[in-house]
Amino acid sequence: MKLTASVALATVTFFLAGCAVWHKEETRAPPPVPPNARYSGEDADALLRFGGEFAALTPDRRLAECKELLQLNLPVQSLGLRLHLFLAQLLTESCGDIRETSGTLKARQSEIKDERVRHFLTFQEAMRARLEGEIEQKKSLDLNLKFTQQQARKRKRELITFESEAKNCESDLSSCESDLVLRESELKALKDKLDALKSIEQNLGGSKGH
Repeated sequence: MKLTASVALATVTFFLAGCAVWHKEETRAPPPVPPNARYSGEDADALLRFGGEFAALTPDRRLAECKELLQLNLPVQSLGLRLHLFLAQLLTESCGDIRETSGTLKARQSEIKDERVRHFLTFQEAMRARLEGEIEQKKSLDLNLKFTQQQARKRKRELITFESEAKNCESDLSSCESDLVLRESELKALKDKLDALKSIEQNLGGSKGH
């Protein structure tokens, strides 16, 4: 009887000790996830999950996480990190060069195993190229508009000057007539100079022929 009680007591003690150890291990905080591991996924599900979570962030937090991804990519440059960085750059300004990231992914496309990710990148690249084309076209249109506005202002100033001179002529015809005579004299003198130059040119050409 005493032996049976001792065995039972030992069994209960061992069970309770085991429960305590198990409970202690269960409540222990999980080890921190390395930063690289958070962005290691290369399949469509992992990237879509990251994209949804990233889009829900505020602009400031997006920029901070995008810059963190940019720093992680510098020494490592794993495919998963590059894919996550590309998604972050799509929604963030002032976070590296998305064209460089896109070019790297295009060069490493054969490494992407998930066909859905390859199709997604092809679509995103085409859409980005179209948007950049529209931006360049808008810049060109803005420059043309600016030039046209400058020319319009110049013509307006010339018109105002002409109208002012016309009004002055209406009030003082003699002054306008004298200006016209002066301009005609200047034009005649210029014409005489041009004729003299042509004559000299012809004489020089004739002397060369001899």
